[in-house]
Amino acid sequence: MTFINEYNFKEQYKKGNKHARFLDEHYSKVFHIEVVSKFLEKLGIDRIFTHLKTGAKNSIEYKADERAATTGNIFVETISVDTTKTLGWAYTSCAQWLMIYIPEKNIVYHTTPIHVRQKIEEWQEMYKTVTIPNEGYNTIGICVPEKIFETVCWRTEIIHKLIP
Repeated sequence: MTFINEYNFKEQYKKGNKHARFLDEHYSKVFHIEVVSKFLEKLGIDRIFTHLKTGAKNSIEYKADERAATTGNIFVETISVDTTKTLGWAYTSCAQWLMIYIPEKNIVYHTTPIHVRQKIEEWQEMYKTVTIPNEGYNTIGICVPEKIFETVCWRTEIIHKLIP
């Protein structure tokens, strides 16, 4: 297991909100986007997308992986809080779709929690597991190479850039 520098949850949450607003802006051209309640957030659902033409609704979980651009890996969180043995989003997300955004590359990977869950055991055997220290606990996940992660999703490139 490899350890990575400590994260500050509040700082990461703030960055995550900035990325979510960017994704909301991007996808609002095709979907009405509803920010969900805290209850649904706890279930791993960040947004409800309603297609503007068809009316089809889907629940979405956003993830931003700022390190993926430099590491070439997608972080698949298996343990959210090690001290309480709280499972990570890879196991717990109730969203219909996961959107994993790599800000530096302006790439979004679209997949389902089911597709990710079907690969976790295989990925754990093949790729490095890392521990990320937070304030008083650790988060644990698998570093899955982007090219491998792409086999369970499709990828879109966002043309316009996020303005800091």
